[in-house]
Amino acid sequence: MKKSWVVYITVFTGIFLVILAASDKESASLKIAYIDMPRVLQGYQPYKELMENYQNDLNFYKSKLQQLQDEITKLQNSGASQDEINKKKNEYVQKEQLFNQLLQQEYQPRMQQIQREIIGKAQRFGEESGFDVLLTNYPPGVVLSVLHVSDRVDVTEQFISYITKAEKSEK
Repeated sequence: MKKSWVVYITVFTGIFLVILAASDKESASLKIAYIDMPRVLQGYQPYKELMENYQNDLNFYKSKLQQLQDEITKLQNSGASQDEINKKKNEYVQKEQLFNQLLQQEYQPRMQQIQREIIGKAQRFGEESGFDVLLTNYPPGVVLSVLHVSDRVDVTEQFISYITKAEKSEK
């Protein structure tokens, strides 16, 4: 068993060294860049408008829920029956679930559309700029994590300029 581990480690190390040596020859001509996508989205007008609309709808639904919460408090303070209070609490829970569902149905498809637009623009930007690899830190939760980005490969500002020009030409 100990010998098989030694063999595996030796083979793995050999393969790693071959890949490393091959990549050193290729990396001299490899053009890699990075885009900070959350920063791009902060300035992307369709995203900003979507987030503003979402916040307005969220605040509207929160105000409706607050009204129900006030009614529950009023019932509790007035000595209403527990059955009446529970009915109002159930109504609150149902409305909260409904509002969350409505927000998700309304905004998730629109957000996905914006993500597709940005990714498509980033791909075109990468091709037009001659990059071999274009990295990003978006969407959150993807397997790839970027731990460090040198300013030398960060093309976020150039991409922001690119999509700003594209937005103006689309209008």
